[in-house]
Amino acid sequence: FNRTEDFQSLIFPLPPNLSGDVDIYLRVQSTTSMQIPLEIWSAEYTQTRHSQGMLLWGIYFGVISALILYNGFLFFSVRDITYCYYALYLVASMGVMLCLSGLGNSYFWTLESSFSRHALTFFTGTMSLMLLAFARSFLNWNGFPPSLNRILAVGVAVCLGLIIFAWFNPVLGAHLAAWSGSITITLALGVGFYALNRGLVIARYFFLAFLMFAAGASTYLLNVFGVLPVSPLTTHSIQLGSALEAVLLSLALAHRIKEDRVAAINALQQQHQTEQQLKQMELEALDSAMHDPMTHMPNDSLLLTRLQDWQRTHQGNGHFGLVLLQIPQVREVASSLGRETADPFFCSLVQSLNKMLEGSGETLCIEEKIQAHVVVIEFGLLAFLCQNAENTEVVKGFIERVQSHYEGTFDVGNISINIDMFFG
Repeated sequence: FNRTEDFQSLIFPLPPNLSGDVDIYLRVQSTTSMQIPLEIWSAEYTQTRHSQGMLLWGIYFGVISALILYNGFLFFSVRDITYCYYALYLVASMGVMLCLSGLGNSYFWTLESSFSRHALTFFTGTMSLMLLAFARSFLNWNGFPPSLNRILAVGVAVCLGLIIFAWFNPVLGAHLAAWSGSITITLALGVGFYALNRGLVIARYFFLAFLMFAAGASTYLLNVFGVLPVSPLTTHSIQLGSALEAVLLSLALAHRIKEDRVAAINALQQQHQTEQQLKQMELEALDSAMHDPMTHMPNDSLLLTRLQDWQRTHQGNGHFGLVLLQIPQVREVASSLGRETADPFFCSLVQSLNKMLEGSGETLCIEEKIQAHVVVIEFGLLAFLCQNAENTEVVKGFIERVQSHYEGTFDVGNISINIDMFFG
């Protein structure tokens, strides 16, 4: 019999009147994929295999479509170009599979259309182009050496040239598309392996994903060229490899989202910690400006602040007296025995006086945090505030009790010293 069949998948019935030994001669010409040798199946087996194949292709295209929608949603949500590259890569991969399966001619374009002759080359070139763009964005290309960046740039130029060339010579373009796709996958594996060695965590997903795709494509090609026997696994290995690749890359992108979220949280925590440190430094600087560096008691700046606060609060109601206390022996000790002896002596006097004033109940607290009643104006000059200062005699009596408390001698550097306190 002599008939011409123009189909992507060569399926036609044999004449029913054949009997005995029959030789069948086929002349096959195709610009897309064609698996040789052909097989003769019964009608029932053909229907079963066709149903199984359509089911597997349906599952594959369903998974890829869901991933395209998911990554497209992520792109519009976070405005990260990486998800756009990956969604376009999945679209191009779906186009390649439509060409290989023949479903594109059956459902999306006709054999008579010009796009049918250019589809495989166009989708393969676009897939390679989007793959290189995705790899560069996903693996943070700034950390790679310039030589690898130049190789990537050459790969992008080749893919663009292939897409343009396919429209003028689709037959040769189909062969070039196969070589370009193979080189691109190899380059992706090399880039992923390099990033994996550099310690990039998400590179393990990237490398494993394209390793799965390369294994599936290699198994399919070995089946096409007769190296591996025909089986459901070898026939649909490229679908399986592509689906595993898409799932693993989606996991990698999900891991990337997690890392970005953790990085954002860490950045916010670091910013908050920095703000807290600056605030603490400001408080410490303010505290240092309000306290004597040696005794850590309030100084005249804090005293003036408290006086202004009390003046605004009481507005003339209530009286208090500001008492200045001069201890000249402190400077004399510093002149004769040195500051290393005079400083501890002065600090002990300040602490002793503050404890006495706190227990008396007749003075105002300058700083509640450390229960400070004494103010250090300068070395040897102190101040405190007496309550109920409208009665001068009461204040004088309290000052005399303080003065009598420190009568006698003090041992300073193995020298006995009499303390004279002058109040005003």
